[in-house]
Amino acid sequence: MFIVEDGEKISTSETNNICTSPKEMDGFQLRPVALLESGEGLPYAPENWPNPGDIWTWKVGRRVKASGHFQDRYLIAPPRLQENPRKKMWFSSKPSLRTYLKTNFPEADINAFFSSFVWDVPADFNAFFMSPEGKG
Repeated sequence: MFIVEDGEKISTSETNNICTSPKEMDGFQLRPVALLESGEGLPYAPENWPNPGDIWTWKVGRRVKASGHFQDRYLIAPPRLQENPRKKMWFSSKPSLRTYLKTNFPEADINAFFSSFVWDVPADFNAFFMSPEGKG
């Protein structure tokens, strides 16, 4: 069984129907991802924002919501936007990212920014049940 953050248990047969194949959302082909996976750009992070060539990085954690999407998901600003090259700017929530954008890009269309990529990253439960982290 898979245990969700709030303690609700979901059986393996139930999870096999959630996010196991690529889905389409807002024109993006969504591929479920494994625990702790990361990547660059679309569909889970912005590309060419605020300037052409600026590619954001995304990363997911271990916790998954009952919806089948990762609870822990992060956006990492492109290198050009990093204030300190030794410490990357990680955003773990929409509110923290929204605050950063409003402060540093006051003229930016925040809604357009968030609609340019998919925030909810689907979990690959098959990878979870086969990984060492998923056993126990």
